[in-house]
Amino acid sequence: MKMTSFMPGRIVTRFALAVIAVLTMISAAKAQETKPTIYKIAEAGVQIDLPSGWKVTENPKGTHALSKKDGNGFVVFSVSVLPRDPSLTIDTLFSAFSEGIFEEAKKDWKGFKPDAVIKDDLNGMAIRAQKFEGSVESLGGELEGLIIVLDSPKPVGIFGQRSKKHSDLLEKEGSDILGSIKKIQ
Repeated sequence: MKMTSFMPGRIVTRFALAVIAVLTMISAAKAQETKPTIYKIAEAGVQIDLPSGWKVTENPKGTHALSKKDGNGFVVFSVSVLPRDPSLTIDTLFSAFSEGIFEEAKKDWKGFKPDAVIKDDLNGMAIRAQKFEGSVESLGGELEGLIIVLDSPKPVGIFGQRSKKHSDLLEKEGSDILGSIKKIQ
């Protein structure tokens, strides 16, 4: 009789252990799904943590495009390696890089409005950044733009644009990508 009363407890224990094992495997699988891919731009000496679902292309001129579309929203970062000239400061590089982008944006973006230049550092590298906004009907209306020059081992220029209406996920992943840029380890 004591054996029979002991059996249901054993069954419950085994069932609980089986449930714990399944939950552990599901958690491990989810963690692997969300683990970012390390994307390296060797010619610049930098790496970027790229979340799952982001597309990467490289054009013949060497510009790397990182992009993701989510519903009606999108984010695109075009990353270009800039020439290293010891006589040029990061501010001079930023002025030259942003000038070309702003010339085009002023033509194409209605209501083009730039913010002030931000001077900071990211993972030990000097950075200059400037946001701007406007609208381009062919790209879905209101947009937000960003120009960044990063003083990495070989300077990097980033032109980013996204739809003003975008998901919280695109907001987070876009910010995570930019915050993850560091020297190749």
